[in-house]
Amino acid sequence: QKTGELEESAEEGEAIRVRTAAGSVVMSVPRKDLYKTVAQLRKEVADVFQRCIDEIKFVLDQRQLEDDEISRTLLRGEDVLELLVVTQQIPQFDGSIPAVEQLSTLKAMLMSSSMEYQIDAATHLRKILSVERDPPIDKVLTLGVAPRLLELSQQMDAPKLQFETLWAILNIVSGDVHQTQAIVDLDAVPIITNLLRDCTNSDVLEQGVWAVLEGTTKTSCIRNATWTVSNFCRGTPKPSLEAMLPALPVMARVLHNTDQEVLTDALWTVSYVSDGTERYIQAVLDTGVCQRVVELLSHDSPQVQTPALRTVGNIVTGSDTQTDAVLACEPFPALTRLVASPRMKIRKECCWLLSNICAGTVHQVQQVLNAGFFKVLADAAGDAEHSVKKEVAFALANASEKKSMVQPLVEAGCLNAMQAMLDSHDPKLQDLSVVFATNVCEAVQAHKTSREGTGRWSCFEAVCEFYTEDRLEQIRDDGGAGHREKVDTLLSLIKDLASDPPDEA
Repeated sequence: QKTGELEESAEEGEAIRVRTAAGSVVMSVPRKDLYKTVAQLRKEVADVFQRCIDEIKFVLDQRQLEDDEISRTLLRGEDVLELLVVTQQIPQFDGSIPAVEQLSTLKAMLMSSSMEYQIDAATHLRKILSVERDPPIDKVLTLGVAPRLLELSQQMDAPKLQFETLWAILNIVSGDVHQTQAIVDLDAVPIITNLLRDCTNSDVLEQGVWAVLEGTTKTSCIRNATWTVSNFCRGTPKPSLEAMLPALPVMARVLHNTDQEVLTDALWTVSYVSDGTERYIQAVLDTGVCQRVVELLSHDSPQVQTPALRTVGNIVTGSDTQTDAVLACEPFPALTRLVASPRMKIRKECCWLLSNICAGTVHQVQQVLNAGFFKVLADAAGDAEHSVKKEVAFALANASEKKSMVQPLVEAGCLNAMQAMLDSHDPKLQDLSVVFATNVCEAVQAHKTSREGTGRWSCFEAVCEFYTEDRLEQIRDDGGAGHREKVDTLLSLIKDLASDPPDEA
């Protein structure tokens, strides 16, 4: 019985005594609590002092103790171990001094474990980043607090803290490309996306990125979210596909919104993702957005038409299968209207898109023909804008690579259009004109002895009337070695064909 009493006394006996530098005992730790970590003891002392835990440090033999050390491992045979507690006050924000002059103080507050300090610091950072004229974004980035802002934005049980940290992050993202990229490089895209998928607080959602749709239908929130997604996904270097993937399913939903501003930003987001390799393009197609994007080509607003056109154009730069995905959505009725747009950039993008389809399979080029676009392109070759002419030239030169397309191209007036480009002062247009004429001659040569020979021979005669030896010699030295080689090839073809016409001719 007496032994039991002694053992109980040992359990209840003092093992650690915590004193201040002045010698006052702050706390006594019984032996039964020796399982506690230094971090747990610091928290208890912080509660005694009513201070932030980050302001409390334990020192033993002039060594600051680490949080993960266990109390019992500190006992080295002493009956009672005495620890020195040192308080170090975190700098306090001074309301009489401009916040931008107290960035180091705000960093210390943000890095503390006190939620009160964190919210206060995030709020001040958000406010100084919200000024309209020259916000100190670079200073805040140099301060090194962006990773901490992202970390604190994930505190789901602290919506006020999330609200302020996300707002500060969005203010950084709203800067220039390099400032946006600094946040993207912290893996912010997947972090914020995953965070907001589970978030239900309306204030946090308003500052969120793209998953805001999971919790609200408020237009201002959706606009804010899609605009931020667009900023995340733009820029050079391009964010990794893995970083952008979480945004795609949500953008697919946003594209069914009717708000013009929302649609514009959502389409630009999809265009940024699709502007890459076939892997990027396939990621966009896998979300099932292609049909909706093609539908939006017919939107009344050029602000919506432009990113929709860019996205479709990006997709048809991919594989033949990916181009077929666009053609299955029947884009030609909308393209017929867009190619006649009063906006030069839209006409140019339209012809660029068509040039990439014409670089595809015979079946794909046949669809361009069936939609009446050979005649449309022939007319577009007369566009006053040089950049439009060049895309038309690429489209027609690409289409002429398919021998079965040559006669329909000539019949639609495309040969006349390409002949006119030979007289331009642009070596590239001249080069494409020569390529087109060469493809015509090669098609004639390939079918010279067939039943189609007579009809195709008329195409050759049309080439000869314009692409004379004198004219070709005149432009031969306008370009580099590749250009001269192409001109020589055409001259040789013309001479060969002229020396051996088909019997029907």
